[in-house]
Amino acid sequence: MADNYLEKRMADYRAGRPAGPVRLAGRRPGTAVIRYAPRTVVLYRPDADLAGPVIDIFAAASCRIAVIAPADPAPGRGARFYNADAGTEAALADIAARGEKVDTVIARALEPWMHGLRIILLNPDPAAVAPGDENLILLRGRDPRRAPLLCLAMAATDARIAGQAIDF
Repeated sequence: MADNYLEKRMADYRAGRPAGPVRLAGRRPGTAVIRYAPRTVVLYRPDADLAGPVIDIFAAASCRIAVIAPADPAPGRGARFYNADAGTEAALADIAARGEKVDTVIARALEPWMHGLRIILLNPDPAAVAPGDENLILLRGRDPRRAPLLCLAMAATDARIAGQAIDF
C-alpha cells in the first residue's frame, strides 16, 4: 500500500500537479486582486489632500510614481519629486533617462505635453476639459478614500473608455 501511495505522489509530482489542497495565502473574503505590469504614473500638480493617498495606493501596486508640482505634496511616500518651476520638460527627460515610459498622467487640467498618453483628470477644472480625447478619463468627487482606488483601477484597465466621466 505504501508503494502505491509513493508511486502516485511521484507521478503527480512529475505531472506538475499540486501535492495537496491549494490555498491562496493572504486572501480574505471580500478582497480582490488586480494583476498587471507595474506602470509609470505621473501626478501633475495634484491636490494636496488627494496626493498622499493616490501615491500610497500606486506604490502598494509596485508602480513608479513621479510628482511634478511646485512643492512636494507627500514627502517620504515613495514618489520621485520634480519641481514644476524647473520645467516639466526636465522632469520628463529625467524619467526617459531612467528608461521609463510614462503610462498614465493624473492631473487637474490638460497640458500640451500630455497628448497621446492615458490621462486621468481628478477633479478637473471645468474649463480644462477637451471632449473627444480617447485616452481621457474624468473622475469627479472629493472622497479621499475612493479617489485613489478609482485612479488605480482606471490606470490598470486597457479598455477604451473614451471621455467617460465618473462621479464618486
